[in-house]
Amino acid sequence: MKPYIMNYSETITMKQSDAIQNKNILDITTKTFTIETDDHDEVLGLATIITERIENSDRDEISAYSTFQTHTVENSDKDEISCAGTMVTAVIENSDTDECLLFSTVETRELEAADSDEISYLMADTTIITNELEATDDDE
Repeated sequence: MKPYIMNYSETITMKQSDAIQNKNILDITTKTFTIETDDHDEVLGLATIITERIENSDRDEISAYSTFQTHTVENSDKDEISCAGTMVTAVIENSDTDECLLFSTVETRELEAADSDEISYLMADTTIITNELEATDDDE
């Protein structure tokens, strides 16, 4: 009996979810370079992740339950990040009212067997990392 090969193709149009379109809700790993056997990433954001231009009126909001950047294995890491602010800035921000509530590791390069980080910048004007002079930046 001869094998039969059936060729079939169909084009469908997939509509993006309203939740993704309107609220930028992600339940994924944005970028990973190693195996993650149990990964429950969750990012709820209306935000600019990386910006390299001046944004005069940019009200970013990020609610994340994940590690932003890690380079090693984390056996048990219950990250929680809730911030309305700038995580990294490389230019002068004269008026930047950042607000952050962190129970998390922003960046780690070491093994963390049990990581219970608690940093509270609730309702504070806070810049996590800055690479340039900020003339008026009242970080708390």
